[in-house]
Amino acid sequence: MANLIYNTLITIALIIYFFLILPFIAVSLIVFIPSRFISPSKESFYVKLINKVPVLYEIHTLICTYPVWEKRFNNVPLPTGRVLHLACGTGLGAITISSKANMLIGLDINRKFLLYGKQRGRLKNPVAGSVYLLPFKNRQFDSVIILVSLHHLHSLSSLFFECKRVMNKNAALTIFDPVSLKNRTKSLWNTFHDGIIWKFDKDTIQKEVREQAKKCNFKIVSVRFFRTRSLQNFNLFYNMGDIVIQLKNI
Repeated sequence: MANLIYNTLITIALIIYFFLILPFIAVSLIVFIPSRFISPSKESFYVKLINKVPVLYEIHTLICTYPVWEKRFNNVPLPTGRVLHLACGTGLGAITISSKANMLIGLDINRKFLLYGKQRGRLKNPVAGSVYLLPFKNRQFDSVIILVSLHHLHSLSSLFFECKRVMNKNAALTIFDPVSLKNRTKSLWNTFHDGIIWKFDKDTIQKEVREQAKKCNFKIVSVRFFRTRSLQNFNLFYNMGDIVIQLKNI
């Protein structure tokens, strides 16, 4: 009975999604496809729009992960001490991970997202800046956390180097990211709905993190994999999951 109710709710949500939002997506996609032949690195109009309108970004995110956006983070170890949340967006995950933090600082390149997150009461200490050149002094944080953002960060070497620089000794670095169940080589993809991203599978993301950890003298403490039900992973048939990687600054 519970599964029937769940499947019914998911089906209703899918119908609403496709009939209300699909026409707009279709128009954007029509514009996006020929633009790739002109400029393969050009982001779609859809991505540009949601990056400029925080409320649309949140609707997109919450629909794709309905009904388990916050539940996804139940598998993430809560950071402690002085915490830096990198690429925090509008702070959708900030409240969930902040319960054990003495202070949580959210950093993102998108000022509109930060302002919206602060207005909604999610981001108390927002900072605008690049993850590749963090606006902080050395050894300032006890924990650094990257939620559902690693695949958006193109220069992983710069990212890990900057994390190393601002972290205290024995500080924790936690990465939580979606991964494909299909085999992927390490490459950037220009996607219609998510922009230019890395498409990691479970092996490629672990290989990349191991390489960066070795360069920066991080120790990998644990690697765990989870699958949750959502529109993005309907009834666990969609080929995606979530990986949680914990590292320690040594």
